[in-house]
Amino acid sequence: MGRRGTPPPPPPPPPSPGRHGRVDVVFNPISGTGDADADAALIERLLTPRFATVALRRTTPDVGASALATAALDAGADVVVASGGDGTVGEVAAVLVAAERADGLVGTGAAARKVRLGVIPRGTANAFAAALGIPSSVAAAAALIASDAGGRPIDAVYLNGRLMILLGGVGLEAAVVAGADRGLKRRLGPAAYLLAGIAAIREQRTFRVTLELTDVEDTNEAGVVVTVPTARVENLVVKGLTVANVAPPTSVLAQGLGAVRPDDGRVEVVAYTAGGTLHSLSALFRLFLSGVLLRRTRLAGVRAVRARGVRVVCEPRQAVVLDGEELGVGDVHVALADGRRQFVVLAPPAGVMGRQRRRLARTLRKAARNVRGLLLFGVAAALLQSLRPAVGEGEGEEEEEASL
Repeated sequence: MGRRGTPPPPPPPPPSPGRHGRVDVVFNPISGTGDADADAALIERLLTPRFATVALRRTTPDVGASALATAALDAGADVVVASGGDGTVGEVAAVLVAAERADGLVGTGAAARKVRLGVIPRGTANAFAAALGIPSSVAAAAALIASDAGGRPIDAVYLNGRLMILLGGVGLEAAVVAGADRGLKRRLGPAAYLLAGIAAIREQRTFRVTLELTDVEDTNEAGVVVTVPTARVENLVVKGLTVANVAPPTSVLAQGLGAVRPDDGRVEVVAYTAGGTLHSLSALFRLFLSGVLLRRTRLAGVRAVRARGVRVVCEPRQAVVLDGEELGVGDVHVALADGRRQFVVLAPPAGVMGRQRRRLARTLRKAARNVRGLLLFGVAAALLQSLRPAVGEGEGEEEEEASL
């Protein structure tokens, strides 16, 4: 009973037939620049019609995303949503992968279940969401999760023992991360990485790497894909080396092959050796176009292959970064999880994403051809315009001679 004369509150209504399962949202309130409280309320409102239980868990300075994701699994979550930047997504994904058995299930016996990862991007770059076609707005991303659109498998890849959801590297990659500090990212957003990249191109010095690769996939000059079990490259002089698992086209240093495939059991390895500033800027722009157009571009100064395992030894030793976080100075070891484990992300299917990217690529190619046509037309018109006075003068002289 409640207070005297006041009946107890009615019990909550039972879930409707359309609502089932449990979703826990790991919500980082300091990510992004929007209204965190309004975003949290919107997420709860959009997920409630789909799930029988919706639990919002906010990170604090003392309790991070990893601890909250673990609590969500203990509570029986079927979907764990990471709402924040790429760092929050990486922490939640690492907990899910660590909790899974070899068959991809969390728990044992009757309690075993496949727990999927949802992403509601609220960070600065949101590269993971962008690469998988997850909408950038809070409302659209939450609606995608509520639609139960299935899931996309992502390879569980580890760099120096830590789950790598995006990419890692040394040299230029590390210099860009170091240059784009939190203050610059808050002021400029993704453009902070562009400015940091331009500065890194000027300042980054070359260094030597020794590469040891396993299960390598390469394309020869004739365009034929070849595979070899192991490969070793010594004393390669580079300005940077990037290893990617997932990357959008804006992660330019990962685009040596024209597409980063997140579910093929290999990572993309891109060694960048270009020289001066102008040459480097041109090469980086062409790499960006390669990623947008889904077409490999062969560039002097860029070497790219796919491999299942990568070991990089630098001389002198270089700073290492992983998913936008500095790990200190050392070597790099990248490997897929034992048994090629994967985690499942609620995202548009790869086929849908591929069709969208191909349509965009065709549109851009047509635009490029139209731009070239307009440029040629403009040049021709300018030439004709410059010739007209001379032609007119000649005709006038002929008429004058005829009258004489």
